[in-house]
Amino acid sequence: MKTIINNKEVIFKNGQLWSEIVETEKPLGVLVEGDTYALDDPAVESNRVKVLTYSDEEGRRIYERTLQFVFLAACNRIVPGKRVRIEHSFGNAIFIRLPKTNVNWDLVKKIEKEMRSIVEQDLPISFMETTKEEALKYYQEVGELDKLRLLKYRNYPSFHFYELDGMKEYFYGELCPSAGYVNVFKLQLYLPGLLMCLPDPKKPETVSKTKDFPKMMKAYGETGRWNGILGCENAADINEMMEHKTFREFIRVNEELHSRSI
Repeated sequence: MKTIINNKEVIFKNGQLWSEIVETEKPLGVLVEGDTYALDDPAVESNRVKVLTYSDEEGRRIYERTLQFVFLAACNRIVPGKRVRIEHSFGNAIFIRLPKTNVNWDLVKKIEKEMRSIVEQDLPISFMETTKEEALKYYQEVGELDKLRLLKYRNYPSFHFYELDGMKEYFYGELCPSAGYVNVFKLQLYLPGLLMCLPDPKKPETVSKTKDFPKMMKAYGETGRWNGILGCENAADINEMMEHKTFREFIRVNEELHSRSI
């Protein structure tokens, strides 16, 4: 069997994975005729395959998702059972909160140390497909009620999980085959949470320098307070508003808050 990768013909055997035939340095995934595939997916014949690296937008998304999973696995070791909210981008970093947890430099350093350990061990990230009932049972056991409520509205019989260090999680998109792929990062205390700094797109071997965005954080903080007042902090809340026919009221109150702010 053969395929064209980055304009070069490559011969492969049936069942071989993309990671086994891609020769590009530091690959993160492949783009096959417009569709993204993980490196541990079986290779297919195609005349148009592009290897995704950190210089590609979709490659950066794969890196970011994988690093988020490493962060969650590290938190599961350091503060098991505690809630983690991956909030939003912050320049070339991600702002993260740990509600009801005292976030300080000591905690940030402990989490980063565990992340380094997971990356250095190059722990595998496995992909699995389960039934909706099995997924519901898992989220019930680990106490992730938001995801349990969200899954209630998912009208598909199967559910896709990724697993790392005994922890299962759901992501919209592909991840790297193992934690060793995401070895460039840094955690930084940024109250009321922390920043997970990503590689510099122009120099992927180095961590991006962080900038302060006080006005942006003020806007996000105000939005968070409004969401708390309105009882709408995640997609499950919106689904329940739609089901109970209270979404119009939510919009009206939100518009009034905006009017007063202006």
